[in-house]
Amino acid sequence: MDNLSNAWQIPVRHPASSTYGTVRSVASVQQSLRGIIQEMRTLRVSYEDAVCEFRKRYIIGVLIVHACHMGKTARELGMHRNTLSRTIIELKIDIKQIRSGLRTCANGKPRRAGIFQMEQS
Repeated sequence: MDNLSNAWQIPVRHPASSTYGTVRSVASVQQSLRGIIQEMRTLRVSYEDAVCEFRKRYIIGVLIVHACHMGKTARELGMHRNTLSRTIIELKIDIKQIRSGLRTCANGKPRRAGIFQMEQS
């Protein structure tokens, strides 16, 4: 991963809106990942658990951005809708819980609230 160009920019979605907000460099993301990896090694998190948790949180994040629209989520993830459905079942992601976490604002757009706190309860 260190051979990636630091000139690349990764747009980061703001949790409260579907618009692009801050731009982080690959170097910044890599630095964050190094810290997370070190913490996981210290806590002795297994590789399988780490990969499963990453996949789960990544998919949940994209589901929330697209208000649980399976087609749009699958398209952004680069997979078929059926594959996404099977992956959601495999990872035990509760779509109903995610949908209940999406509240509607006065303008009719979904508001994303506590997206990753839902799993901890």
